[in-house]
Amino acid sequence: DNTALHNDIQPQHPEFSSMIGFLQHCVQHYKQALQGEIEAISVLYPTGGSESLAKVVADTAEHTHHRVYGLLLNKILTNFAEKNTGRTIRVLEIGGGNGILTNWIRPFLQCDNVEYWFTDLGRSLVVDAEKKFSDCTNMHFACYDANLAPQEQGFQPHSFDIVIELDAVHATENIAHTMSQVRNLLKPNGLIYLLESTQTERWTNMVYGLAAGWWYFTDSIRTDCPLLNVDQWHKVLTGSGYQNVTTLPSDDTP
Repeated sequence: DNTALHNDIQPQHPEFSSMIGFLQHCVQHYKQALQGEIEAISVLYPTGGSESLAKVVADTAEHTHHRVYGLLLNKILTNFAEKNTGRTIRVLEIGGGNGILTNWIRPFLQCDNVEYWFTDLGRSLVVDAEKKFSDCTNMHFACYDANLAPQEQGFQPHSFDIVIELDAVHATENIAHTMSQVRNLLKPNGLIYLLESTQTERWTNMVYGLAAGWWYFTDSIRTDCPLLNVDQWHKVLTGSGYQNVTTLPSDDTP
């Protein structure tokens, strides 16, 4: 009985109460979702928006190094902007979602020589981000599908100095094709920073597995989950033409 398990675990880990509660919410709707009685995605987004998931993240104890790497990226980007004050630096964020990464690098967004493009596949998320970051006058907002050629979506080849993302590009059909498309957006000597989870945790599949996009992958690199480990990422990036590929950490530390 998953209810009994839920009632046993939740008091032991109150700092994860919100996450455990949402996991229970997902499990309770598996039957309806799998039998087609309801749309599976509606379990993740019961109000039609991302408010429920955003609240789960906000109410759950920090348990990954994502924020650390996000703040480190802010320093890297800010230093880059300060060293290139004589020109405009064009930055593209792919799969911006709820603006988590964007918020971590907000100090960088204040640099006068930065032109920042926030993109996501979902139009509603782009609209929400435009409201959330209305004080950042050098930001632009657009929809972008990493599965498709950038030119088909109004993005010119070799037009960005830097591309960044947080747990987004893995949710595509063919990761090698995706990364080749992204590389086509970079100027010569351009930079890409990927903040990607590299470990598959059971609760992640149990929650995000309700989203059709979680299972979009069709390449032979991945079999049970869209996430790639460090070695797989290194192989994909070098095989897609990227040079000087560095991973931090060098293994799959969570």
